[in-house]
Amino acid sequence: MKQSVCIKAGAFANDYMKQEEIPREVVELMEQKKEKAFYMTYQVGDVRYLMKGYGEQLSGGYSIQVEEVSESENGIFCKTRLVGPDEKETGSEPSYPCIVLKIADTQKPVQFTDG
Repeated sequence: MKQSVCIKAGAFANDYMKQEEIPREVVELMEQKKEKAFYMTYQVGDVRYLMKGYGEQLSGGYSIQVEEVSESENGIFCKTRLVGPDEKETGSEPSYPCIVLKIADTQKPVQFTDG
């Protein structure tokens, strides 16, 4: 998926991970959902992936800012914000900005919000 941004948030410390580190199943799920806004989680072994997509945008140049990834006794909280392109960065092709966060296994519910 060309427009994804990937962040490792193991123990909620943000390190960037490479696109090829994302499991194939996660990439396939995002590819199926990319045209509309989505959020979901996916468990692989002892790792949980948090995925959020902003649907089809009319041009490229978008980025996603992670404002918060935190944990309380009640759940995991993931707050992101879609940042629009500079005028000089826009292109004529649509894009599908999405993000993948990798966290340790937890059974707590995840709440996604926009900043």
